[in-house]
Amino acid sequence: MKSNDEYEKLNAEAFQYILDNETVIYAVLKKLHIWRDNPDYDDLFSEARMLFLKAYLQNKQRKKNFNYYFSKIYWGLLDRLAYRKIRTDHNCSPNDNETEFESSNLDLQELVEQHELLEEIRQVCNRNEWILIQKILTGKNFTEIAAEMHVSRTLIYRLRNRLRIKLIRFFREK
Repeated sequence: MKSNDEYEKLNAEAFQYILDNETVIYAVLKKLHIWRDNPDYDDLFSEARMLFLKAYLQNKQRKKNFNYYFSKIYWGLLDRLAYRKIRTDHNCSPNDNETEFESSNLDLQELVEQHELLEEIRQVCNRNEWILIQKILTGKNFTEIAAEMHVSRTLIYRLRNRLRIKLIRFFREK
């Protein structure tokens, strides 16, 4: 059985290791497409640190294996994000005060505005960029899109980057 001093020493060692190797956390957040402008960024970063600590304490040999820590943090955060989404979806319910007519009227107005915006964006895009937008809006990932378009994922990423630049210009002008 370990004494309090041994636990304190181990915890101090673990925290120092985490601070020295936070790039693992940044890499995981990047892979999950969680950027600093995300309102939950700080919470997720803290959760990632806790997952890192847990992985460090479970790793008996204290090996400095980037992939081991990356996968532990990645899958842990993914589980927590999925859990949050389920809870948010479950807790979301329409206002009881809002009548069905008002709700459908607002939805119709939003749909018209979205359609108009998409039409404006379509005018800016070339054929392949527009196909990419449509497939992204249907919820397909880049691997599926590349397979359907019979091109490489690299080409899809390049197409996405060109599209991103065009859309940034479009929204700045708007």
